[in-house]
Amino acid sequence: VIQDGRMLYTRGYGSAQLEHGSPVTSRTPFHVASVSKQFTAMAVTMLASQGALDLDDPVQLHLPWVPDLGRPVTVRQMIHHTSGIRDQWELLAMAGWRLDDVITTDQIRRLMERQRGLNFEPNSQYMYSNMGYTLLAQIVAAVSGSTFPEFAEENIFEPLGMARTHFHDDHEMVVPGRAYSYAPVPSGGFAKAVLSYANAGATSLFTTAEDLALWLDNFRHRKVGGESVMAQMLARGVLNDGDTVPYAHGLSMGEYRGLATVGHGGADAGFRSAVTWFPEQEVGIVVLTNVSNGNPQGRLFDVADVVLADAFSEGPDVEGEAPEAEPHDAVVELSDAALEGAPGRYRTSIGPVIAVEPADGHLVIRIPDVPASEMLPLAESEFDVPDLGVRLRFDQSWDSFALVTPDGEAVGTGERLPDLDLTESALAAYAGTYYSTELDALYSVRAEQGSLVAHHVRHGDLRLQPVLADEFASDRWYFGSVRFRRDTAGVVEGFDVSGGRVRNLRFVKLAQPLPS
Repeated sequence: VIQDGRMLYTRGYGSAQLEHGSPVTSRTPFHVASVSKQFTAMAVTMLASQGALDLDDPVQLHLPWVPDLGRPVTVRQMIHHTSGIRDQWELLAMAGWRLDDVITTDQIRRLMERQRGLNFEPNSQYMYSNMGYTLLAQIVAAVSGSTFPEFAEENIFEPLGMARTHFHDDHEMVVPGRAYSYAPVPSGGFAKAVLSYANAGATSLFTTAEDLALWLDNFRHRKVGGESVMAQMLARGVLNDGDTVPYAHGLSMGEYRGLATVGHGGADAGFRSAVTWFPEQEVGIVVLTNVSNGNPQGRLFDVADVVLADAFSEGPDVEGEAPEAEPHDAVVELSDAALEGAPGRYRTSIGPVIAVEPADGHLVIRIPDVPASEMLPLAESEFDVPDLGVRLRFDQSWDSFALVTPDGEAVGTGERLPDLDLTESALAAYAGTYYSTELDALYSVRAEQGSLVAHHVRHGDLRLQPVLADEFASDRWYFGSVRFRRDTAGVVEGFDVSGGRVRNLRFVKLAQPLPS
């Protein structure tokens, strides 16, 4: 915790490396995942202030190897996640990569060179894209003449005294005293959550809690960047229709209990991080964890409840005493109507097809590749899902629901899908081998036991369940929706696959099977 330039509190808890019993301290280097993005945006914004580039430059002006994507994409749009560029992690997964593989900048670049389309018209929507930030780091290198890690070190980390911070683009580099990441296992104990990234820009910042506090304090004194750059860092993106997005330069703009906040979170493998600046109070809080259930944002707000108690209108009566936790909305008894009406499959406006299922007298939500989450009834047709941070409000027919935050903010909708029972001959029409030129990836599709199975040499079998005519949903996060295309004669000729951050990536059906 830092306040008015003074380090108010620093402490480490637990183990940085379970294998050696190394303790965590406030100076232990952590991989902080997407917290990295604000530093990438800072580097680009500093270069723009020096006239080395313009934020409205097309990306190909600085990276000529980026292909024609059908529409011009600018540096500013990549900063604000409004470019429409597909996300690198989802593309890699579709192509057959595991996220615990060694993944280098060159490999991501070669994937980008194959792309021929966007998720949407640039600056018409907001959709988070890690690929955009990897490209921003490459622009910094191309414009500055330094490597991206060197530029960040010389222009940001060293001037701020962040002596234990670097961008980690070499997975073989030894970092003394670093934390490794873990995940709890159901039977007790922990397993290693392997991370071998060798790319930087969207992720891969190695830093400490104390160093990040020094960075947050730069929002107060603005010694690095100066007034103009730091003001630009806080400028939110504006869409073509004039709407403002909640994202600035690598920073999420929000509020907590009525206080303005500037910050970002991060999640890779078992690392979880949260970094927040309260500008009006000139307070910064950093929480870094190396376990997948570490909940750093919740812990950060718990700390804020203590440190900023006097700033909240509903603060504690006793000075220095943490405010009591707000009571959870009362859970009511699950009604028979809900138990019978809610179960089914739903297409959501925010991406995946979800299933609502009964389980031991209550209801759960199942999302591809995510453990089932319990639905707590708040009323007959309203449910809280604490694991996901959302609530579901069903209509009277139980055919649709609204997705809202615990504060009531609308975030999406869900529409019930019909039960389909396709014949074996109908399913057989989809069988074949499918290829994507943008991924250089092959999937073979076969009919099996009333559904389809898509097979990849690395991922194995992905089960595809029918959703609508020619549309299927998979059990994997990166293969959320598969829509088959037919030619004018009605013969299946390919499919388009979409996930949470990739839309309509094209596969074609090969006319001849591959040699066995």
